[in-house]
Order: sequence, then C-alpha cells, then structure tokens
Amino acid sequence: MRDDIRDKARSRAETARAIEKVVAAEKAGGVTLADARRDAALRIEQAQNDMRALIDRTHGRIERLQASRRARVDTEIAAMQDEAKKQAEAHAPPDEEALKAAAARLAARLTGGGG
Repeated sequence: MRDDIRDKARSRAETARAIEKVVAAEKAGGVTLADARRDAALRIEQAQNDMRALIDRTHGRIERLQASRRARVDTEIAAMQDEAKKQAEAHAPPDEEALKAAAARLAARLTGGGG
C-alpha cells in the first residue's frame, strides 16, 4: 500500500512536471507567435513605407519628365510662330503709303525731277 501511495505521489509529481512543461511550451509558443506577429507587422510597415517612397519618387520623375516635355513643346511652338511670322512678313503686301512713295520716286527719276 505504501508503494501504491509512493507510486501515486510519483505519478502525480511527474504529471505536474509534464503539465508545467506543456504550459511552459505554450507560453514560449505564445511568445514566439507574438514575436512573429510583431516582426510581421514591422515588415508590413516597412514595405508600406518603401512603397510610399517609390510612389513619391515615381511622381517626381513623372513631373520632371512632363515639365521637360512641356518646355520642349513650348520651344518648338515659339520657333514655329517665329517662322510663320517671318514668312508672313516676307509675303505681306507692302502698305499703300510705301507704294505711293516708291511710285513717286520712280516717276521723279523717270521725268528727271529727282536726283
């Protein structure tokens, strides 16, 4: 009987140690899981920050590219307008006063009246 009591006590002590090990493993697993969750949250936050930085850099590049293209187009338009103005001036009929003055000079020269 004493052996039975000792066996039961030993069995209870072993059971208690086994339960303590299971509880400790669960706690360690919980800590590990909590650590993993924190690590995952930090990685997600870093990835989101990296994504925002990439978006900001991309927008900056797009804006610089658009500004460069806009400046080039403005330069080309100004050159076309200058060329059109020169061509219009070259092909524009002289004004009436200039024609009268030229005709008067020619008439004077032909009639010997001017210099």
